[in-house]
Order: sequence, then structure tokens, then C-alpha cells
Amino acid sequence: MEENPGFILRISSDEWVRQVYDLQKYYSGVMRNWKRGTKILLAKKAEEGDSFIGYGVVEKVELLWEMTPEEEEYCRGQSWRCALTFKPLHRYGRPYPIKMSILAEDPRKGSFLHGARLTEDQVDAILEAAEDYQNDEVLLRATPEMIPGDPMSELQEEQKKILKAMTGLEEPAGCKEIGEASGVPWRTVMAKLRGLKNEGYVESPEKGKYVVTAKGKKAAK
Repeated sequence: MEENPGFILRISSDEWVRQVYDLQKYYSGVMRNWKRGTKILLAKKAEEGDSFIGYGVVEKVELLWEMTPEEEEYCRGQSWRCALTFKPLHRYGRPYPIKMSILAEDPRKGSFLHGARLTEDQVDAILEAAEDYQNDEVLLRATPEMIPGDPMSELQEEQKKILKAMTGLEEPAGCKEIGEASGVPWRTVMAKLRGLKNEGYVESPEKGKYVVTAKGKKAAK
């Protein structure tokens, strides 16, 4: 049976954590043998040192030329080389310290963990131990309505601004155009549109373009 290795990807700040879980996507500057089904363990420095904060299963790998122009420009500006879209994507209620895992004696530490390859058995052992570490707490799924401060049941002011601006656009628009019309930074627009689309407030008739739905128009009032 073919080995299906996993990898560790580090996230440096709370802002980037937010982006990963908003978009359900990780922009990577390193290239590995990413493919559909690859398990990615997400790590970040926490109170107990470097810890696993969640994991995702790769659904899609996008290279720069496959992205929308805005997204490609954004990635080039950050020296990112590809985007990994996850489904599912999970977030732990309690970060699982790497020093408590089977990697405790692994010589790779800190930044050297970024892009580190793990065997299938290592991945499974870490995921099992991480879930046990949650003390039977529910594993938080990374859906927009469950991320603190971003409840889709109650639209945020930024989301309402986006929807209101879109009602005034006559043609399907990209993130930058929507951002200019709403006064919301286009990176924020890009993050919010995914949740708005999932909830039926907007739809995408073509790649990288969005229109507001009847539900979205009603919510914008």
C-alpha cells in the first residue's frame, strides 16, 4: 500500500491563523509533494511552546497561475508559491504541545518544523494523542459560525458593508472592486466572501467574481 505522508506547517501569528480558518486555505512558500488527501498538521507557538493547533486534509492544491489575478498578486507579494484548500479543517480547543508528542525528541525545532515530513503512522499517532489531550472537549470544526467573533448568524458590520456595496454593483465583481466600493480591505473581503457564499448571501457566477443574492440584499438593509 502506498505511503501517504503528512506534513507540518507553522503559522507565525494570530492574524494568519485567522486567515487560514476564515478561508480554509493555507498559502505556502514551501513546496512539497502536496496532493488531495494529504494531512497537514498546523503548528504555532503557544504558552507551552510550539503546539499543534489543528489539522486539515488537503482538498485542492492551487499554483499561482490557477488563482484569480488578485489572489496571485497577493501571493507573489508574500513570496507564496501555492495555496492548499482544506476539507475538512479542524481546530483544537487546547493547543497540543509538541514537546508532549512523539516528536518530543525530534531534532527539528522551531522554524525547522515548517514543511517537515511525517510518516503516516506518525500523523495518526499525533492526531490520536491530540484528541485525547482535549480532555473529551468537542473538537472545534473550522466553520465560520464557530470561530469566535465571526458568527454568520449575526452578520458583522464588515459583512454588511460588503453586501451593501455589492447591491450597488451592476456586474459581477472581484475582491478588489468590492473592497473599493465598501471601504473594506480587499484581503478582508476575500476572507469574508467565503462565509457569505457558504451561507447563501452571495454567489460566484464565474471564478473570482461575485454577486449578491436576494438573501444578501435583504440582509444588507
